Amino acid sequence: MLLDVYISWLEGYDFDGGDFTIGNSPGRWSPFFPSPIGGSRHFWEIKHRVEDERYKGRQVDWGCWVAVVTKKDILAFIADIYGERGKDFLAHYSDCANNSMYELLDFIDKLEDGKEYLLAASEL
Repeated sequence: MLLDVYISWLEGYDFDGGDFTIGNSPGRWSPFFPSPIGGSRHFWEIKHRVEDERYKGRQVDWGCWVAVVTKKDILAFIADIYGERGKDFLAHYSDCANNSMYELLDFIDKLEDGKEYLLAASEL
C-alpha cells in the first residue's frame, strides 16, 4: 500500500459532491511529498487534521482525504513534518531524495498567496 500526499487544484473539483466510495480523488498537480523520516507521517497527519477539523476537508474517496489549504498552510504543514523549508528532511537523506524535496518546494513557491488548493492524502 502506498500512502501519498500531493497538491491539487480546488478549481473545477467537486469537493462537496460524490459518494466517497466510488472514486472522487483529485488529480495530482504537484510532485509527491517525499516520505518523511519514519515513513508515512505526512499522510496520517492530513487525515487526522481533516478528521479533527483543524483543516477544512473531508474524505472524498475510500482511501483519500483532502484539505482545503493556502500556500501558507502548505508551508506550515511542511515545517511540521519536515522542518522549516524541509531542513530536517534535507539533513538526513541522499541527494536523490533531496531533489524530490527541492522540486516540491519549487512547485509550492510558484503557488499564489491566499489562493486555496487541495492537499490530498491518498492511499493506493
